[in-house]
Amino acid sequence: MEKISIITPCFNTEEYLSETFECLKAQTYSNWEWVVFDDCSTDKSFEILTQFSKLDSRVLPYQNTKNSGAAITRNNCLDKASGSYIAFLDCDDLWHKEKLKKQLAFMIKENIEFNYHDYQTVSATGDVLKEQIVPSIMTAKDLLKFNPFATSSIMIKRDIIEENQIRFKEHLRRRQDYLFWYDVILRANKAISLSEIL
Repeated sequence: MEKISIITPCFNTEEYLSETFECLKAQTYSNWEWVVFDDCSTDKSFEILTQFSKLDSRVLPYQNTKNSGAAITRNNCLDKASGSYIAFLDCDDLWHKEKLKKQLAFMIKENIEFNYHDYQTVSATGDVLKEQIVPSIMTAKDLLKFNPFATSSIMIKRDIIEENQIRFKEHLRRRQDYLFWYDVILRANKAISLSEIL
């Protein structure tokens, strides 16, 4: 049973964390770890995460020594990850309960290194604002034109990240995810969608 490392950068997101944790506990696939780095929040985010870790040993909270931004924080998560697959979850996003199970099964069956899926944009009260149906296949060349991905829809086989020493560009405060996806797809040749809203 493959382990999935879920990586999350966290900064002043105490209002979302309980719902995010509930969404993870509800997953029908149970062999996961939640590697979450707090980027020196000024609210109670890290305290909340520490409490979660006492309730569930799969929750692995860490804290940066200084506020460093999303790229460094995600790289710190990657350095602590031990799973065979990496999933990305931002604190203000939620997953369908079968997201991990369906995505992992699809990746293994089709021998995929980079997978993503359709998604919805919802309001704070849960109302659906928009459905985003993404292209079924993306190449690095396609990605130069536009970025259709939601970070929390992506799962990547960890080997391709580690073998090619791919990390988020730490000198950038924005768009680091875009370049990270590009670097991975360049090595994987293509990314393939699981055409379902998860």
